[in-house]
Amino acid sequence: MQEITNAYDMQGVGSVDELIRAKAEELGQLLIESEAFRRFEKARSAIEERSAAQLMLRDFAAKQQRLQLKIMSGEEVSDAERQELEQAWRIINMNPYVREYLQAGQQFEEMWAEVIAILSHAVGLEIPGGADQDQEPQKESQQDKKESISTARSRLWVPGDR
Repeated sequence: MQEITNAYDMQGVGSVDELIRAKAEELGQLLIESEAFRRFEKARSAIEERSAAQLMLRDFAAKQQRLQLKIMSGEEVSDAERQELEQAWRIINMNPYVREYLQAGQQFEEMWAEVIAILSHAVGLEIPGGADQDQEPQKESQQDKKESISTARSRLWVPGDR
């Protein structure tokens, strides 16, 4: 973390007040100690130990990126290309290690987004494309959290998810 803040200081962006830095580092430590982060790290380690799972993820990401680039450049994506990506999505989700990695990543990503939303709300900043900014972040019930975890999906774009 120190290297990152030093890089900002050297670029003249400004320095962070030491108390704020200490609290940010404390928050970072709390995030590292969270169940969501531990689950994600465990899933990431499992993927790193399995070259087939890594290859599946890499191939899917490449297919997905190709289609996203086509869409961004205004090109038409054919039904065959969409179906191919959907099939690849179904296949990678059959692998329990990949599925756990994607779900754990989604769970941590949701927690991270909520932390950013809380911080943004606390200082009066609006998050572009965020939910209603005038409301306090909603606290989920334990049942809601369990349901969202069990139905967590990757942020990877999948045809049909528009």
